Amino acid sequence: MDAARVFVKALLLWKRRLTLAEIASTCVILTTENETVLIAIGEDSLSETADTCDVFIVGGGIAACTFARILVDAKLHVIMADAGAQHSLRAGENLKNFKTNQEDVAQYGGTVRGLLFPASKRPADPSYTHNALNPHQAEDKLEGNHLPAAVVAYAVGGMAIHWTCAIPRFDASEMIGFPKDIDWSNLYQSAEGRLNLHIDVHEPSARHQVLRRVLVDSGFKFENTPLAAQRINEEYVHYTGADTVLGDLAEPGHNGLLTILREHRVTELRHNGTGVVQSVLVRNLREKKDKVIHAKWFIVAAGWVHTAQVLHKSGIYTHKGSALGRYLTDHTFTSCQVVLKKEIVELIAEEAGTLGSPLPIPRNDPPPHLHVKVSQEHPWHSMIFREAFQFDPLTPDVDERLIVDLKWFGIIDPNEDNHMTFERDVSDRIGMPQPTFHFTLGQDDKDREHKMLIDMQNVAYRLGNYLPGSEAKRVPLGTATHTMGATRMGEDKSTSVVDSYSKVWDTDNLYVGGNCVIPTANASNPTLTTIALAIRSAEEIVRRATGKVLAQTTS
Repeated sequence: MDAARVFVKALLLWKRRLTLAEIASTCVILTTENETVLIAIGEDSLSETADTCDVFIVGGGIAACTFARILVDAKLHVIMADAGAQHSLRAGENLKNFKTNQEDVAQYGGTVRGLLFPASKRPADPSYTHNALNPHQAEDKLEGNHLPAAVVAYAVGGMAIHWTCAIPRFDASEMIGFPKDIDWSNLYQSAEGRLNLHIDVHEPSARHQVLRRVLVDSGFKFENTPLAAQRINEEYVHYTGADTVLGDLAEPGHNGLLTILREHRVTELRHNGTGVVQSVLVRNLREKKDKVIHAKWFIVAAGWVHTAQVLHKSGIYTHKGSALGRYLTDHTFTSCQVVLKKEIVELIAEEAGTLGSPLPIPRNDPPPHLHVKVSQEHPWHSMIFREAFQFDPLTPDVDERLIVDLKWFGIIDPNEDNHMTFERDVSDRIGMPQPTFHFTLGQDDKDREHKMLIDMQNVAYRLGNYLPGSEAKRVPLGTATHTMGATRMGEDKSTSVVDSYSKVWDTDNLYVGGNCVIPTANASNPTLTTIALAIRSAEEIVRRATGKVLAQTTS
């Protein structure tokens, strides 16, 4: 950390006659073994935030940060607001990068669960509606008119502060087929670069090598998972977060063209009904103070619920028959945990050179990370790794090196009747209209899920036996955290919310980003495609705002 920069920042705060408490609210006090350092994390939480900017972004997740990076590089002044807190010194860093989280998967799983909030739950007492308790919501059932495990994130960095980092490209069967001139190869390559794609992260793992060989020899098409991550040494991996795409803009005290408003809720986009947004109403959630910020361009990339929620609250694209909040899709999800059989443990020991040792799997052997891509013949995404937060922590007498987690994701066809509504008489945990979900699986979805479960069981049987309590099962809808479609892209205004550049229909200066834009049935992790679409959209905004053409994303 540049000590001079920290001193100057603190001095500026003092010269503004801020109290010690106010200074502390804009800084992080970092105590080390030898010293205590004041690290200023920016002036953006002060009341003196600029009232105008070139681009205002709602949300602070990885899609929002992709927009911000490209727009700032084009010399546009950007303000980005997120209702959540910042959990790391670098804005939006992946919490898996904390060494203790990599050393103790069970402990890290608890961290993740603590950062995910239920989106809509039916209360026992209908009069109690605090924190997403919603009397209008259907009861939790494995099958029913609901997304019982749906969650939302409130954090600078969004879900990307704890995501799996798997970034497969969509198979041809999953692709968005319009417009025909999109250069997907170039877009994917750009997104992979920004996300720091590597496919060799787990190559040093003896478990990884043996499991891949055993499964391929058994006829399964497992290969290395493409990850937004990079191995630093045999024990440590650096995982991509929103801070990765921000680059230097994520640094504490950065005074560039990006301002990040933490714990600030965007209440509504203000427009005059002529197809142009003029400003946003922003609330400081700590101080409970409102402020209006004007901009020339607006982007809403606030997650799968909040993006649609902000448009709804603002009265944008809410006409009768609108596709806003409709055509929801997600992934069916099956999972289990397997204790590796003795035969495989011995193969791992042979691979690691520890055969005959009391510890056949070395203590520092990295876990495996394998997947089978989606295809017409294999219409689900299969993953084997060891970091799934959905499972209960292992008991102390279980050696986690003997355990692997299996997670299979399946296709759900888009359906207009799968939708969310927003309640007038119930508010969510940040004071916005509470969403209610209406969601059921079609027969084709159920048939695919059944076949997917059998496929996972076949893989599990080849590897070992189920860990008691973690047998193969269907997981409640919403657990995959991949819900899409609420502001879907399309060519027809009657069945979509945004065009192929992610611009909201009939609103000239409003764009949308995030998984909620994806309109197709798919089973692959959607993040790479989401970032590719954000890049295309951001480049279009730059072209319109400055006249510059940044890249050739159409063929």
